[in-house]
Amino acid sequence: MASNKEPIADPLAEARKAVDRMRDLAKWLVVVLGAIGGVVVAGSQLSELGSSSTRLLPAIAGVAACLVGAGLAIGFTASVLLPVRLTVAGLAVKKHSPVKSLVEREPDVLGGTAKSIPELAMVRQASIEDESSALDALRQDPNNPALRTAAEEKMRVRELIGRATQRFLGVALMTVVKRRMARALVALGLGSVLVVAGIALFSWATHSDVTAQGEDDVAVPKRPSPVIVRLSAKGRESLAPSLGDNCNMSHLQAIALGGSPNAVEMVSVPSGACHPVRFTLTNSFGTSVNNERVRVPNSS
Repeated sequence: MASNKEPIADPLAEARKAVDRMRDLAKWLVVVLGAIGGVVVAGSQLSELGSSSTRLLPAIAGVAACLVGAGLAIGFTASVLLPVRLTVAGLAVKKHSPVKSLVEREPDVLGGTAKSIPELAMVRQASIEDESSALDALRQDPNNPALRTAAEEKMRVRELIGRATQRFLGVALMTVVKRRMARALVALGLGSVLVVAGIALFSWATHSDVTAQGEDDVAVPKRPSPVIVRLSAKGRESLAPSLGDNCNMSHLQAIALGGSPNAVEMVSVPSGACHPVRFTLTNSFGTSVNNERVRVPNSS
């Protein structure tokens, strides 16, 4: 039964174009997220933290948060790229799906052929069987006009239901991919929060380590300098036996050799009343000033 009808446009064409656009966006997101993950891994120089477990553990936690966030976002975004195979029979047996929810809200997406997906599956199968039966009867009696008319009617009905089914499957395809895309965007937001938090935690841990090292390791002053030391009561009590009883310990001339800001190594300048003594000047021992000239006696 030949026909001169014009070719019918594919009802799924527009749906496939929309899905392709969403998948193109997902591809770019996966590339960007992969690049972010690579930067995080490349920048996580945990070996520079030393043996300080108080900063090493937060740094590891920061890197882990970054990787988990990037992995979460990439995983859900990549799901948009996975192929989707939809059939009316498969959708009919699903109890919960975004497509079923759509049909319950908008039954017109079935093209007026049914009120539910299971009913559409039955109507479609019945139209196929009716068409097949009518064509079989026409083959047995090809000159019977009544059978020819009945076969043409069954073919027309099956074609109408087929078009409605294809349009519905196109809508179902977009619905499934849109749901995946929505989940991917939510995962992207949560992943971004984890990545930002991880980077902040890692930066805090590494910065704290550098700051601590700076406070503990930098020598103050960088070279020996003459200073005047004003010893506290504790300092005078501790150094009196070594400096001598007649030494003026409230205005002690000394050379600062170096050390940390809170513990400077000192050597007292020998004089007639003060003996040379090396000691560590802490906050409890006294204070020093370097704006007074120190008179170092001649050795001759």
